[in-house]
Amino acid sequence: MKKCLTALLTITLSGLLFAGCGSKSAGEQTEAPVTQKEALSDEEIVHDAEEKTIRIAYSLDQMSEGNAVVVDGMEQWVEEYNATSENEKIELTVFDANANVEKQISDVDTIIVDGYDILVFSCVDTEGSMPAMEAADAAGLIVVDVRDTGSDAADVRVTVQDEKVMTDTLRAWMQEKLDEDPELVWNVGIIYGTAAQTLQLERGDFVKRFAEEEERVNAIVDAYGNWDTAVAMGLTEDWLQVYDDINLVVCANIGMAQGASAALQASNVKDEVKVITFDITDDTVLNIRDGVIDASVGCDMIDIGRIYAEIGVQVYHGDFTEDVFVNSELSIVDSDNYEDFLK
Repeated sequence: MKKCLTALLTITLSGLLFAGCGSKSAGEQTEAPVTQKEALSDEEIVHDAEEKTIRIAYSLDQMSEGNAVVVDGMEQWVEEYNATSENEKIELTVFDANANVEKQISDVDTIIVDGYDILVFSCVDTEGSMPAMEAADAAGLIVVDVRDTGSDAADVRVTVQDEKVMTDTLRAWMQEKLDEDPELVWNVGIIYGTAAQTLQLERGDFVKRFAEEEERVNAIVDAYGNWDTAVAMGLTEDWLQVYDDINLVVCANIGMAQGASAALQASNVKDEVKVITFDITDDTVLNIRDGVIDASVGCDMIDIGRIYAEIGVQVYHGDFTEDVFVNSELSIVDSDNYEDFLK
């Protein structure tokens, strides 16, 4: 697949050049072990280095199709790292909170007790999950906040897919279609993720702002799909019974977009109703090729997983000391360019 982060994917283990301001460094947290090693013999140091293992825990809000690909990317990076590193290995464990705040907090308690070194944290709730992140920080773990919640408990806050950049890109796609067809009026149904994850609300709110500014755009209905394919399918089936003029469904992720499309196909109206979404995976590109989805914006999800793992290890080693990373390089895939993204 054509990569959407060419510059970003050239990150090496010698350092990263990202914008941001300073944060607590992993070097400070590992100062005691280094001091202890100074008292060891050369033979003991070599033996200790050979046995070094870095343990990464990925606390995931919910396993979806896109997130499963992110995990694949993390595992891919870890495997490559382990194949080339002589003195240390990485272990990666994924904890799926299944959209449950209490389970996520319990998972992180387990992560702390089990002695993990790095927590990659994708919150279920931007407020309710914060005690888990704060507990991990207090316990001395490196915390990589991949939702950029703004919490001071994170060593680095990561936004690989900037919500505003993505929605601006989809709005431009919608506007282009309006410009091409003066008779077109978008009547839009919006399927959000979950109410608790406030950052993703932008994935539907942009349509409402667009409707306020453009008379040929109407946000006629919206609901929460909870990142669930079946829920999105049911919502779309219900909408088709009520809104016979709906001609666009905007979904907050690819899994829900597939559910919405399945409902449209079952009612034989997919040709009349477009589906656009977020996330770029191999399946996304194939769905666009096959007419299941009409457009999607984002980054290659494999690359996102690789970034999560690598940044965590960089912070652990003290090679990355910035506290914020934001990427603005994204791609949009539709029927005009999907071939560029086929593997």
